[in-house]
Amino acid sequence: MAVPPLPSTRMAGIGETLRAERRRQGRSLADAAAETRVRESYLAAIEEDDFAVLGGDVYARGFIRLYGRYLDLDAEALVEAYRANHDTLEEVSAFPGSSIDDILPPDGRPRLPFNPAILGAVGLVALLVIAFFSFRGGGEAESEASEDPNAPGPSPAEVAEVPDEAPTEDDGQALANTPADPLVDASTPAQLDGPALTELVIEVSVLQPVRLNVVQGQPPVSNAQLDVGDSRTLTGDSAVVFRVSDAAAVDITVNGLPLVGLGGPGQAVEVSCAIGEQACQVRVI
Repeated sequence: MAVPPLPSTRMAGIGETLRAERRRQGRSLADAAAETRVRESYLAAIEEDDFAVLGGDVYARGFIRLYGRYLDLDAEALVEAYRANHDTLEEVSAFPGSSIDDILPPDGRPRLPFNPAILGAVGLVALLVIAFFSFRGGGEAESEASEDPNAPGPSPAEVAEVPDEAPTEDDGQALANTPADPLVDASTPAQLDGPALTELVIEVSVLQPVRLNVVQGQPPVSNAQLDVGDSRTLTGDSAVVFRVSDAAAVDITVNGLPLVGLGGPGQAVEVSCAIGEQACQVRVI
């Protein structure tokens, strides 16, 4: 089926575009809610461009993508239109009433006042502090040694075990070859705003370059390098288990519902979703 052209967002908003296409196809909001399994109130809010009720940008993008695909529209173009108008960061200024350009010279370097007298005073204070602690430390050591000459010397400091670092993109091959350990009790549930899973259709949309490894499910993927804008659809009869090298580099939806709580930037994680569960399990690897 040919994908209808997406009208310019300058002429029609995201919600108006979706509502017009739904009506053109002769479908009601109740029909759309039943087939997409997204609450009718959420779909109505999207058609009114009232994205605040959806619970955040991740949820909004997931619902827009699902609704657009349901109506055979260019879902990714709708999501990009949302990002262009809503995923913005407000400028934060350390100086009220000033922008960052007001405190930087034309060459981009900060203006730092230079005063030789202040620099000399700071250096003198630093020397005095160093001399004070050096004298104090030496005196205490000599005093303790003279009081108890037979006291044993200090024992070697214990070296704390350093946890393995999270895999980076350079560790992609190791990530692909790592066996899938059983999920432990300490794994974190990533909530889904819906009933228990009766099927598994997982969409992985790439926001930043990332490596993907599918441990269980279809299609089999081993250490695949995905770039910005790529996406993969994963399915499974009973469970889907997959790994990504950076939790913050992907958007994930499960049966059209956004999956949140994956982890922070640079964290390699394993995600496990199973039929009958209401939440997927996520653990750092």
